[in-house]
Amino acid sequence: MVIAEGFSAGIGETELTPYNPVLKQRLIRARRIPNVLFVGIFDGSGKCLLHTDREAEGLVLADGVSRKAMIADETLVQDSKYEGRKIFDITVPLLDGVKKKGFVRIGYYAHWPPSGTG
Repeated sequence: MVIAEGFSAGIGETELTPYNPVLKQRLIRARRIPNVLFVGIFDGSGKCLLHTDREAEGLVLADGVSRKAMIADETLVQDSKYEGRKIFDITVPLLDGVKKKGFVRIGYYAHWPPSGTG
């Protein structure tokens, strides 16, 4: 969770657009962490602005985990599955003062390294 909250620090005061170089740099750095599966930055309506899975960009994700992430007013940790493996899906709201203007989601593998590897 420390990575998720560190990732989101100060983003609330910046412009939430897919062209923001600060957001792009944070996305690239976070994705280099070995047990991080995905990172997504969403606006207040739940639209994905930037994501490590480029196909998610521009979409409003509507699964149960995403719906809970969209309404979270504080850091939220959800258990989920990805390709049969347990992950933690962490949501951190992006605040501009006290107003929520979006959120960051980071997916972590629950166990690292994966079974059968080094």
